[in-house]
Amino acid sequence: MKWWGRRTRWQQFLLLLIVALAAYVAYLAVKPPTLSSAVFTIPISGGDDEFRTEGRDPAWSPDGSVIAYTFQDDDDLDAVFTFDLASSEVTLVASGGQAAWSPDGSQLAVAAEDEAGTIGIYLVDASGSEATFLIEGNHPSWSPDGTSLAYDVTDADGAATVSMIDLETSEVTPVTEGDEPSWAPDGLSLVLVREDADGNPEIYVFDLETSEAVLVAEGDDPSWSPDGTTIAFTAEGDEESMISTVQPGSDPEELIDGEAPTWSPEGDQVAFARSE
Repeated sequence: MKWWGRRTRWQQFLLLLIVALAAYVAYLAVKPPTLSSAVFTIPISGGDDEFRTEGRDPAWSPDGSVIAYTFQDDDDLDAVFTFDLASSEVTLVASGGQAAWSPDGSQLAVAAEDEAGTIGIYLVDASGSEATFLIEGNHPSWSPDGTSLAYDVTDADGAATVSMIDLETSEVTPVTEGDEPSWAPDGLSLVLVREDADGNPEIYVFDLETSEAVLVAEGDDPSWSPDGTTIAFTAEGDEESMISTVQPGSDPEELIDGEAPTWSPEGDQVAFARSE
């Protein structure tokens, strides 16, 4: 290798650096992609979490057999998939995200953006079928009796409002300011998110009969437990988001780092997402 010996030490260093950079670029081209977000489950009493699948915004099915979640399809667009907890089988259901199960598990309400950039709520069969447009809005939540959907709409000024739509008559009823509604199991109240004066999210329980709103915690992504006693939500920790739980009138308790919790039908576990 006489040609190498003729090079100065500086030239040798530059050549080695170029070779190393080329090797690194080649590695980046073939290395497995880093998970942007993944779905886990954990017992509500604590313990080890269990990785389930890549994705975010999980929603546990009423029969407990599958978890719906949002991930990218083959065109890198948001889509709703289901993950079978027994077989680990993944099924593409519909374009969109923010899936919510009907109480009987036969349908999903999903939020999807059309070509004009408008976010709307669509209904789709849980096994996958052509989605049917329902109404403009986001964050759908099915009433326990399956007759209505709560959802939120943000106006041009950025103000969010929670409304309900009757699925039989299509009648829309404005409810209150806020977003991310989640129906209580008894159908008498909603848990939702409002911003404080500094723009920080706060969780309220809104009584549908009295219109009284009670602050229960700071955070977002609220979800009622099946027995209606506890709310799981995302709280901002010192360095990362935390899954926390709170019973109205009590202090929140941290469970694990993550976001967007959803309860199992038995109430003994939560599924959640964590950025990797």
